[in-house]
Amino acid sequence: MKNITALVVDDMSIICDSMVKTLTSLGVASVHIAQDAVTALEMFNKFRIDLVFMDINLDGESGLDVMGKLKDIDSDVYTIVLSGESNIANVRKSISLGAKGFVVKPYTNGKIQEVLDVFNKQS
Repeated sequence: MKNITALVVDDMSIICDSMVKTLTSLGVASVHIAQDAVTALEMFNKFRIDLVFMDINLDGESGLDVMGKLKDIDSDVYTIVLSGESNIANVRKSISLGAKGFVVKPYTNGKIQEVLDVFNKQS
């Protein structure tokens, strides 16, 4: 696995902590976390982010809005939506904004491994 830098955007610290543990255990070199839109954009601009895991429901601005802003910064951003809000409207909107996948919470390590496998094949 190449040296991947990931950004996890979720307003729940327990999810952020869990994703950091999961991603590092699966070989991701560097994992940054953001719990709101402003921090997510700052982290994305500060670090060379390869892969973003984005929650839809953030305090303040929607994760879907943040996805659009990330796409404006880097049109090739590789984003996976990580959400418990898996209704068809959210899935469609995520895909229309360029999401490469949608992982439903609660996730399994196996599902995150699948995401990493696909990411590695496409990058």
